[in-house]
Amino acid sequence: MQKNTKIIDMKNFKMIQFCLILFLINLNIYLFSQKADSTVLNYNMIFGYALNANVQEILKILDTTKIISEQDRKFKLKFENRFKYESDKTNYFLKSDTSLNQLNRIFQDYWRKSMLDNKTNYDKYFEKKLISFLKSENQKTKFTNHKITRKTIIKDVYQSYIGSKGIHATNIGKTGNLYDLLAWKNETDTIYTIVLINDTAKVHILMMKEFVSLGWEEYATLGAAFPGGWTTSEKLFCVCQSYDLNSETFLVNYLSHEGQHFLDYEHFPKLSSNDMEYRAKLIELYLYDKELYNYINFFINNANYDKNNSHPYADYCLIRDMSRELFHTEFEKDIEKWKSKSKDDIHKTAKYLFLKNTESLNKIGKNVKEFIK
Repeated sequence: MQKNTKIIDMKNFKMIQFCLILFLINLNIYLFSQKADSTVLNYNMIFGYALNANVQEILKILDTTKIISEQDRKFKLKFENRFKYESDKTNYFLKSDTSLNQLNRIFQDYWRKSMLDNKTNYDKYFEKKLISFLKSENQKTKFTNHKITRKTIIKDVYQSYIGSKGIHATNIGKTGNLYDLLAWKNETDTIYTIVLINDTAKVHILMMKEFVSLGWEEYATLGAAFPGGWTTSEKLFCVCQSYDLNSETFLVNYLSHEGQHFLDYEHFPKLSSNDMEYRAKLIELYLYDKELYNYINFFINNANYDKNNSHPYADYCLIRDMSRELFHTEFEKDIEKWKSKSKDDIHKTAKYLFLKNTESLNKIGKNVKEFIK
């Protein structure tokens, strides 16, 4: 694998290319370019529901909204083809690499059921189908010598099957409330030094390309949103197609956000994902320049006081705490009021809340698990 070394001072970075940012995604922020002819559908709201795995609310919006633009008409048609009928009628499985399609169908069926009926937990349904599939495939190809049980699937069997196809993937686990499938064909190892508020992190970043599956968030948003990357205690992972690598989105939303996660893994190894997301998003508000108000707008729309979904929950706590400091209100929803505040005021407030949070965590100690409420 290739190795490159780059040093980025996040606070001194100047934007090279402007991108229209409308919304964020769970483990991070995604891009979606909205054409000017769309004057009815609120895509911030729609994708907020999608990233909360709640497509029923979107179907209600589409069913009751009078569509007047071509963009909205196309979106409605495709979204309804994906979720309104008994089965998905889109071309989701027409991929350039179909080697994981059988596995992907198990995930897609589970995602679709869960999103259309979010009051029912389909995890056991999914696990049963996954175990049955891997047992059947192993009988055909003998891709592993492990006994296939729920425990061995999580530890070994799942990765053995995907590896037998020449593909890399995350371990079996959840993004938000749903089991996810993130799988890619090529990767390159890179080293970055990231300067944050009061710390510096030198980290390995795995730059991932040629994705076979980008997970349930990509499925729910018709490809408009998907994870930009994630963090482990050893390195960062970057979905290269999410970013212009010279953009503010990459250098702030990805590097600073995931870099803070990396530091928090070291300083507070037991800290909850809700708290980690809250701290990383404060870093973003401290560093963003041209995209600042766009990201605040998405945080407002994506906010949801639900501890089971770390990104929306962190968005809620972030906007709540910033609102208390800047507006002396509980939760300011009006983006025009946010725009009345200078970027410098927002940066200073985000830094203040971050340092205050860090001080509180340090007082509790390294083994702190939860703090924000």
